[in-house]
Amino acid sequence: VEDYRLWLVLDYLTKSFVAGALVWFVWSKRIQLSDLGLEDYPGIGTVLFSTVAAVFWGLLVLFMIWPQLSEFLPKGRFGQIPMIPPGSLKTFDLYFGLGLTAITEELVFRGCLYAVIERKLKNELLSSVCSSVIFGLIHWSLGLSSVVNAALIGGGFMFIRGSSGTVIPVIIAHFVVDAFVFA
Repeated sequence: VEDYRLWLVLDYLTKSFVAGALVWFVWSKRIQLSDLGLEDYPGIGTVLFSTVAAVFWGLLVLFMIWPQLSEFLPKGRFGQIPMIPPGSLKTFDLYFGLGLTAITEELVFRGCLYAVIERKLKNELLSSVCSSVIFGLIHWSLGLSSVVNAALIGGGFMFIRGSSGTVIPVIIAHFVVDAFVFA
């Protein structure tokens, strides 16, 4: 998709559908809040520390690890995200769009998908790896380098989600890391 307006419509529709489906699954009691990583609130100290750690990990991968790894990976993309011209729509998308992305992707990959895989495999580490790899794979259109980058960030986020007991810090960190990429 080359037209940024069509891209935004498709992007928001997709993420709104996912968010609506998650709400419906919780409301209809098909999944629990704990399946989304929203089981217990560990306290503001844990959330703040975990958020800082997750942001640090995401930026470390983005600016230090990924550039080194990408030298060894094949170049090329299958697609790209159209540039939105400066103005109020870009500002809106920077806040609302990235927020919606962070919330839906983290609830799905660090929450629901992890819970489903872990129930089947009964192995937290392997389930975390699987969830992170699948998270990386949704970034396929931006090339193998982006898949590896997203999987590495997702792995660190999965560790922080597991150690904090909540997905809240990684939602915030995802937003911050994406803001560095897209701002």
